[in-house]
Amino acid sequence: PDSSMCVAFKMLKEGTCDAFVSAGSSGALLVGATLKVGRIKGINRPALCPILPTLCGDKRVVLLDAGANADCKPINLIQFAVMGSAYAELALGIKNPKVALLSNGTEDKKGNQLNHDTFPHLKALDCINFVGNIEARDILSGEYDVIVADGFSGNVAIKSIEGTTKNLLKLIKAEIMSSLKGKIAGLMLKKTFKNLKAKLDYNNFGGAMFLGVDKIIVKAHGSSKNVAIKNSVLQAVSAVRSGINDKIRENLSLINLEGIN
Repeated sequence: PDSSMCVAFKMLKEGTCDAFVSAGSSGALLVGATLKVGRIKGINRPALCPILPTLCGDKRVVLLDAGANADCKPINLIQFAVMGSAYAELALGIKNPKVALLSNGTEDKKGNQLNHDTFPHLKALDCINFVGNIEARDILSGEYDVIVADGFSGNVAIKSIEGTTKNLLKLIKAEIMSSLKGKIAGLMLKKTFKNLKAKLDYNNFGGAMFLGVDKIIVKAHGSSKNVAIKNSVLQAVSAVRSGINDKIRENLSLINLEGIN
């Protein structure tokens, strides 16, 4: 009860502070935030929502859930879509953000049973701009603003992206250093590679918002450097000022989830 995380949860609950940033255990943060702080009324399960880079310049995309809920029901994905849309609108400044459902194909009938059950409900919602299914290879394309997934699929997708990016950069470096011509070319392209690495570095994006909790909570990467912590704090401040939770409540009031499991 006297751990820094529990003390922070108590401060949030009592209103002593407005936001909480943590690079600690994701599981402890999930349980504590849900049980100690509480959920937004109408939200069954909160979701981790990181911001990812895309191939379209400075454009960003949000993905949720990124690992908080391995097993989900249609109602969870519907609520993720509503929360993600609100977050993209306020945090990224995107009007009428495009919301897509992560699947194994872009056709309407693709996906597992969860996708099949969720798709028609998302399509029927007027408060979000649902554009259909998306394959994992298109997450960073820049064509979409919000990617909705269960926590298992979302976590696998984001870690696959991180691993592929890291290994690809290693391969490029190894090829450059393998010959004199490569070293000369690498020297000429040093600034380009530096910019590319910065664009892909999670430290420059802050943390993942824990959407659906009654207060603002940001989960920073466990190996965050000082820059990532700074950006996570600024992210939390921005979220408080934007009134994201009020926007989520407003959007929830516009839909009828009765009868959806």
